[in-house]
Amino acid sequence: MYSIPVHCDAHGGWGMLHGVVHLEEGRLRLEYQTGDAVLGLLRSASKELVAGLDAVASVRYRSGFLWMSPKIELEFSDFKLVSSVPAGYSGKLALKVPRDSRAMARKFVEELDRELSFRRQLRLEQDIQRLSRADPRPQHDEAAAVEPPAARRPGSSADGAHAVRE
Repeated sequence: MYSIPVHCDAHGGWGMLHGVVHLEEGRLRLEYQTGDAVLGLLRSASKELVAGLDAVASVRYRSGFLWMSPKIELEFSDFKLVSSVPAGYSGKLALKVPRDSRAMARKFVEELDRELSFRRQLRLEQDIQRLSRADPRPQHDEAAAVEPPAARRPGSSADGAHAVRE
């Protein structure tokens, strides 16, 4: 299990989000608290965002300008999940990491990316198994199969009228 302290702007720059992001067995958990950015006096109650790893679309580590402002960028496939966090926008979270936690943040991102890749590979293998069992040819019902034309008597036409002989 990895735990990284994070912070970022919230409420359009009027607030700050402080928290800890955890990588646990099969899920990502963000515990956070928001406060005002001006004085830092007003604080919200502690909140939690729990996301299954299937909801995480991608993860990146950015070192920032002169490697001084590292951050973890998380992109989610579930917009509604991220919209509950005041710092989330367009299904993304950009979480700044304290400089002394850079190495741990890199390990966090590597482990999360490895787990996401493993899950994608499992899904692909399951899809290949499922598709390889399916018959690609269309299925025909025996009742709907085309029956051979009925034997015709000489002198009769297909529409039932008699043919004229010359």
